[in-house]
Amino acid sequence: MFEEIKQAASKIFGDDGKKMQQVSPTPKENKSNISSGKKMMSFSDAVNEVFLSNIKITKSEWNNKNIYGFTEGGLLKLHKDDGKSYDWIISDGDFLGKDWIII
Repeated sequence: MFEEIKQAASKIFGDDGKKMQQVSPTPKENKSNISSGKKMMSFSDAVNEVFLSNIKITKSEWNNKNIYGFTEGGLLKLHKDDGKSYDWIISDGDFLGKDWIII
């Protein structure tokens, strides 16, 4: 039991006992079909486009045109593959990503 706790703690804390920075990995540039020929941009630039031009954005990493961000009633929403839209809770990976594209 102690060994399991120790392993779980090592995922949060480094060998020196200090809490490690928890950041979602920033994906490498993805040459997927969905981003083919499209300009990739930062999250802040992409969200700016969403609010200014009322367009949809997606991450190249997702490689799925049915998952995208948009605005509704002044809120940033995320449409998922299940056909439903949700309030978008922005993750570190979303914010740090440089692979956002307009769809």
